[in-house]
Amino acid sequence: MAEGQLAEAEKAHRRAVKDVEDQRDRLMKAKNTLEFVGDVLTTAVREQVRTTLTLEPYARPDLLGLLDTVVDTVWVPHEVWPSAEETVRRLMDMLTAHDTSVTGIEAARSAVPTSVISLVDALDEATQGRRITESLLKTATTKISTAITTLEGALLGSDQGYLFEWEQAGDIILARVTDSEGPAPVADFGRRLAEQLADHRVLLEEKERTVLEDGLLTGLAEQIHSRTTAARDLVRNMDADTRARPMSSGTTVGIHWVASDSLTDSQKAVSKLLEKDASGLAPASLAELRSHLRSQIRTKAAADKKQSYQHVIAEVLDYRSWRKFELRLFRPGMSEEERKKGEVLTKAKHSVMSGGEKSASIHLPLFAAAHAQYSSAYPTCPRLIALDEAFAGIDEKYRPDLLALTAKFDLDLFMTGYDLWITYPDVPQISHYDMKHDEASHTVSAMLLVWDGEQILDDVGYPGPEDLAAELLSFRPSRRVPAHAGLLTDAPEEEPMDSGTEESEGEQ
Repeated sequence: MAEGQLAEAEKAHRRAVKDVEDQRDRLMKAKNTLEFVGDVLTTAVREQVRTTLTLEPYARPDLLGLLDTVVDTVWVPHEVWPSAEETVRRLMDMLTAHDTSVTGIEAARSAVPTSVISLVDALDEATQGRRITESLLKTATTKISTAITTLEGALLGSDQGYLFEWEQAGDIILARVTDSEGPAPVADFGRRLAEQLADHRVLLEEKERTVLEDGLLTGLAEQIHSRTTAARDLVRNMDADTRARPMSSGTTVGIHWVASDSLTDSQKAVSKLLEKDASGLAPASLAELRSHLRSQIRTKAAADKKQSYQHVIAEVLDYRSWRKFELRLFRPGMSEEERKKGEVLTKAKHSVMSGGEKSASIHLPLFAAAHAQYSSAYPTCPRLIALDEAFAGIDEKYRPDLLALTAKFDLDLFMTGYDLWITYPDVPQISHYDMKHDEASHTVSAMLLVWDGEQILDDVGYPGPEDLAAELLSFRPSRRVPAHAGLLTDAPEEEPMDSGTEESEGEQ
């Protein structure tokens, strides 16, 4: 019996020894696994800390205020953060405790200071957790660039002496506005400006505002009426000028200044009031005109509150947009009733006109406008019009009519072109300078020819073209080349000019 018990004890001992060896192996594996997990966790903590640190520039108090994010904490400098090893030891203790209820997210958030977590949560809430993509970044960059340009232009145009500065610090653009109180971020400047505006609105009561607007609009309404009356008279004169100068076909062109098709009811009422003569704008009409303008200003200001009051007034009172020019044709053979109103020149009707009528109907209003403008000057003032590539694209057979129109309007033309040769009976006088470029000698020569309405005059019988110009055009053109230029070295130097001689360097 004792031998059996001894054998049983030996078996139990061998099993116990084997269990000890198995437990030792499991312990070693667990230690290795724990060490590996610790290394991996340390790497993860370092990566999380590195990612979190990229948010530090966005935790600026002024930026948080711009995002309407209010937090009581500040970003803790990274130097005082616990090391990755310390954080991992604390995490391991938290996660391996028997009674732990910590989730993985909670454990990860404990890797950085609590104040930093609060700031990160605030930023996440302000951006609503939106995923940042390359397309979103490009769109935001474009919007910011546009906003900076708009803000800078508005500040410069305010005439308040604001100084706008901005710089880029990494991915953040820092913008500041300096006013009488010193530099401030754009958001603070905007709040300061809003407070000033609110104060001014409180000071400017409704009655005072009405009195101010009445005084302002009275002067503006009178100016608008005066200018529209003058413009209407100018257009009437242009219309009379164009209708008095028929084209070769006998057709004349009239110019009318009519109300625009896009006017509101209030603008139509204003236009109707402005049609009265200066003597007809009685106090009652002026008060009605002022009332319409005030209503338009307030409606416009309420519709777009971002625009300044100055911009709103300028846009509402731009009377030029209330009317448009309308060309009308008066053809031979029209009835008396048809000749009173004429035929509106539309694109469709213009397309079926002859080539000469097309070109004349386009240029005639321009010549009439120049004639009407010059009519307000002294009689001795030049009536000059400069045309570069004059009448380009217009057939040669239609040019005599156009040049005849300029003669009828008594306009002096200065023209350039590669095929201009004006020898028309209706042109009383014109001088031609035919330019020739010699590439070999790098020089340009000019030949002067003068048309006197009947024939071409050249320098035959004159010592040179300068003498022809002096005789017919009353000035002596000359061209000079500096001696150090090395050109025309064999040519004799030109004699000094008399005090009364004009030098035309533009004719080289």
